[in-house]
Amino acid sequence: MSNNRLNVTYTDNKQQNTRPLSNARAQKEEIQATMERLWLQNPQQFDPLRDCIERKRIVATLEAIQSVTTLNEKKVVDLGCGAGILSRKMRDAGAIVDAVDIASQALQKLKSEDMQNITAIQDCLPSTSLHDQSYDLVICTELIGYLKSADYRMFIAELARLVKNGGFVVCSSDLDINTDNPLERLVALVETEFTVEKWILSYHLLQIRVCRFFEAPAFYVKCYQDKEYFQKEIEKRKGLRRRLFMWNTKMPLNLLWRTLRMVFNPFASLFRQNVWIMNFLEKITRFFWSEAGISHALFIGKRRPLTFPVKKENTPRELKHKRQVWE
Repeated sequence: MSNNRLNVTYTDNKQQNTRPLSNARAQKEEIQATMERLWLQNPQQFDPLRDCIERKRIVATLEAIQSVTTLNEKKVVDLGCGAGILSRKMRDAGAIVDAVDIASQALQKLKSEDMQNITAIQDCLPSTSLHDQSYDLVICTELIGYLKSADYRMFIAELARLVKNGGFVVCSSDLDINTDNPLERLVALVETEFTVEKWILSYHLLQIRVCRFFEAPAFYVKCYQDKEYFQKEIEKRKGLRRRLFMWNTKMPLNLLWRTLRMVFNPFASLFRQNVWIMNFLEKITRFFWSEAGISHALFIGKRRPLTFPVKKENTPRELKHKRQVWE
């Protein structure tokens, strides 16, 4: 289950396209170093089959694509492909896939299996070296949350640059359940470049909170044992939350968390993997929280046209000059 990284905010970054080449290269190297470290520390977090929510998202993504287009002989790019699970499912449906990721460890895992009609490319967002309007379908799932908020606008523009006229873009992301109106912010961002054909929303707020409760002991034990992880987490907190976090990661409370971890781990696994529980909790979330319970969003869109058709009755009339009027 994801960490719900995305807190979409609209930014007007007019100078982003003028970023010096050296800065762009440095940013790419920074992104690569970060992703390589994440793959090395915990490759499981990038596995889209790791729990029932992620498996449901894979199915929902494929169904969404098939509801608007066919994949047979279509040119597709899977941005942030990871180990290539979604890439292979699209390939098996007849697509010719460019699988793109910045992490060499991800591409090694991708290449360890059948690569027929799949081309591995090492590159990264928010801007790639791929050619303009090259793809019938552009796929990017669960990636935007890893980007800096200042790059969100460039990210959306890049998806629009890659898709052919008449092609589709499919993009999804977790939404921060602790942020006000994250979906509205995502919609505002998306509509700067795309006309949305369909939104698919997931309501897993309650399940996420229950899992976090049962995983809290393991979380505090890890913070106590891994100093680098502890430093990363404490930087996210301020004031009273920071003090509580520090108390929970020190002795003697850590002894309590170690005991509770053994008791809570089976429940955490149950809530992550049981499909019936997932569907039941989603119904409860829809009923009690409605839109506030949305934890994930996927959209299918087409690039907005540069010109819009004008209805005949709205066509401006040419005004007559004074001489023409009097004549």
